Amino acid sequence: MKKNALLLLLLAWLYNTLSFAQIAIGDWRTHFSYNRITAVQVTDRYVYAAAEQGLLRHHIATGQTDLLNKTTGLSDAGIRTMAYDENTATLVVAYNNANIDLLQDGETLNIGDIRRSNISGDKSIHAIHFHQGEAYLACAFGIVVLDLQRAEIKETYYIDAAGRCNVHDVALSDTLLYAATDEGLRYVPYQRCNPAVANNWSLDNGSLMAGQPIHQLILQDNRLLVLTQEVDSISTLYRQDDNGLFTPCLSGALRHMRKNGDYLTVATADSIWVLDKEGQRTHSLGAYDWMPIQVSDADYRDGVLWMAHSWAGLMYYDYRTNRLLNASPNGTYSDAVYKLLPHKEKIFVCHGGKTTVFSNAGLPAVMDYFEDNQWKTVADAATDTLRDVLDIAVNPTNENEWMAASWGQGILHIVNGEVVEVYNEGNTDGALQAYRSGNFRSLRTGAIIYDGGGNAWMTNSLVSNAIAVRYADGSWNSYDLERMIGGGEIDKLVFDSIRGYLWFAGR
Repeated sequence: MKKNALLLLLLAWLYNTLSFAQIAIGDWRTHFSYNRITAVQVTDRYVYAAAEQGLLRHHIATGQTDLLNKTTGLSDAGIRTMAYDENTATLVVAYNNANIDLLQDGETLNIGDIRRSNISGDKSIHAIHFHQGEAYLACAFGIVVLDLQRAEIKETYYIDAAGRCNVHDVALSDTLLYAATDEGLRYVPYQRCNPAVANNWSLDNGSLMAGQPIHQLILQDNRLLVLTQEVDSISTLYRQDDNGLFTPCLSGALRHMRKNGDYLTVATADSIWVLDKEGQRTHSLGAYDWMPIQVSDADYRDGVLWMAHSWAGLMYYDYRTNRLLNASPNGTYSDAVYKLLPHKEKIFVCHGGKTTVFSNAGLPAVMDYFEDNQWKTVADAATDTLRDVLDIAVNPTNENEWMAASWGQGILHIVNGEVVEVYNEGNTDGALQAYRSGNFRSLRTGAIIYDGGGNAWMTNSLVSNAIAVRYADGSWNSYDLERMIGGGEIDKLVFDSIRGYLWFAGR
């Protein structure tokens, strides 16, 4: 008996220990979105992907994905761009506020000089290029040279004699330092002339691309590839020949290009092309089954095409097996959070929003809920044209029936995680009313709640009948509150189940 009791105590202790090892009371963990990937970089061992709040580090050999953010080593959030230098094994991460992290040997070194500097105006870092242990940063005011070994700023080049120059990208050949600018391609013979002297820089005014704003530069076999910025959704890729002349080789909605070894990956508005060093297309990928190709960056290596998808996460197509796969971890749809609603074992998240003057933020009408340690998303074709879900409620008489309030477009009726109906002034017997002024129309349902009988109560701003209800039997009614709120905006509801009161508040 004593042995059995001791065994039971040991098992109980192990159960509690393992349970609390996941997340103990008082501990915190992050729940970030990894759906919107803005950049991808493939190395020998890892694939790095930039999300809204941090980095994904995908181990190619094992398939494991690490999450790097402010709680796990990064110094900031909101990644603008990143690049990996194989010679120094350094990942350089530049943030929207011009802060910089160097990831070397498992450590993070922060360089905040540009962020803290007294440089006026925009300090954005647009692109990063490496040369002999140094990182050349293309900035909104010029070029900054960063010594990766010493982890310090080495030089700053203001390349326009008239003042600051917005540099979108840089590239170095054996003799020339190039800069992609709004005025065109600038260059300086950096071995003979000091790049810090603005008058030493020349502006291309004789080639076919002269005067065009330049978006990106890549050096391939000591020949320059130049991608112009989009004009009316069209950009052009120019290739330099052996005589130094530039000829157009691709044109269309070209968004981004990345070189890896002998291959150049070009991301367009709806497809990806992989070109060899002669400019011949070896692979391409367009809309695949359920997923349109909407990417901001792509990188090809060893038969696998890695994609920074704008809403589907870190995707990759393996040409060796002809399969499209996802490497992003489970997370929320978006990091934009307007409201949290706890309900029993679930946590609901509304990703909508509105401005300080109560107009729409224009965010997709998507909701998440956290259950069984997994995030699940409520979004389908019915929500494609809707925006800004501000509130959600669960029917106490049917746990699988939910109602969600969309600011500007009505009420979403959700059953078993799918939208089955969208209620507005056309299908509610006049209970819901849209505010109209000239051609402007807005059905501002900002809050919703169920009472104990399964009746759904909701706010309807800017109209006389500012409270509406959908009864459990499916019928509708509304209440005139003109004398109370004068047709103002209300978007908060609380139901007092003890006294049977419905409380509302607003602007």
